[in-house]
Amino acid sequence: MDDRPPIPESPSPEDPLRLGELRNAFPEEHAGPSSADEEANWRLLVEAMAGRVLAMLRDRPQKLFSALYMLDVPERACREALAAGTLEEQAHTLAELILLREAEKEASRRRYARQSGLGGDPPRELPGGSAE
Repeated sequence: MDDRPPIPESPSPEDPLRLGELRNAFPEEHAGPSSADEEANWRLLVEAMAGRVLAMLRDRPQKLFSALYMLDVPERACREALAAGTLEEQAHTLAELILLREAEKEASRRRYARQSGLGGDPPRELPGGSAE
């Protein structure tokens, strides 16, 4: 069992999607591993990201904060993550926030592509190096 504290739940609409909500965001694409396998894969991904975040927290915190801003991770959630626990726990929570925000953006892109009738395929490159 994982001893890390969970990310605090908040009713704010800016909070990132949780893992269960992300699974439901891609019903037509979901034909992969079981929920247990998905959870294990998610944990591995978070751990890998947490290692990178921890290194940045220790060595280049301003660069990390700039990246969090550019990735559009909610500031309040970041402040909550940084206010509790050890440096390792902070890094773990920030890693989850980053990954959840990126998954949220991807889900939004897919929803928009379906609604607008776009195939979701990236633009093809035209001769001369410019995109369609």
